Amino acid sequence: MSEKLNDNIRIGIVDDERPAREGLRYEIENILTNPEIFVADSGISAIQMLTDNKLDLLFLDINLGDTKSTNLVPTFHKLDPEMAICFVTAYSDYAVQAFQLEVDDYIMKPFDPERIERIVKKVIAAKSAAGTYSPNGSTGSAEEETNIKRIGIKGKDRTVYIDIDKIVYIETYERGCNIYTVDNKYYDSDSIGSLEQKLPELFRIHKSYLVNPAKVSEVFPWSKNNYCLKMEGYSSEILPIGRDKTGALRELLERK
Repeated sequence: MSEKLNDNIRIGIVDDERPAREGLRYEIENILTNPEIFVADSGISAIQMLTDNKLDLLFLDINLGDTKSTNLVPTFHKLDPEMAICFVTAYSDYAVQAFQLEVDDYIMKPFDPERIERIVKKVIAAKSAAGTYSPNGSTGSAEEETNIKRIGIKGKDRTVYIDIDKIVYIETYERGCNIYTVDNKYYDSDSIGSLEQKLPELFRIHKSYLVNPAKVSEVFPWSKNNYCLKMEGYSSEILPIGRDKTGALRELLERK
């Protein structure tokens, strides 16, 4: 095993067998100095884990106690299109299905530490290339970013250019995003992470939502320790705020 990597990435492990979860955690902690690791032991708990946390990489056992994870992959892609998924199984006959489901990788039990390390390094390289290690998720200089006043939205057969200050909010949809403006709705094939980098004026309230702080009309409690908000012109839509985003959003809104 090579020297430990310093990159801090968020990794999920889903397996209904405790020894497998602990074994994979052990291998990951031997590769990374300070990984954030989240675990789930069923399909239901995996969905909750991904609803509450934004992950960079998910190790997903195929045969879970309550379902086959092949049934869950489309849901996971929708919850977080940017997250890499790696199937984990003791059987080799799922390789074709993994490819069909657009799963990023595939490892066998018992675990090969070198293969796990290659997968982790691949995810780190992809994040670095996308510029997602910068503090605010942007790659350009502050001067370059503030000069961007319009953005091109790539549709199926054309690109529409809109004023950034007309964007109300953005949500993940299928493999891209829906962009809601003051007078229209558009679909863009870019991921929400890519749009976050292009639009530093917007605030990431949740792994699935970017909002224009100037268009927030209301913030209110939704359930225990959770908050939601409504946006101008879309009062019927309730957008969740991640628990780790509530304080920063309040500070931002109070400065506006």
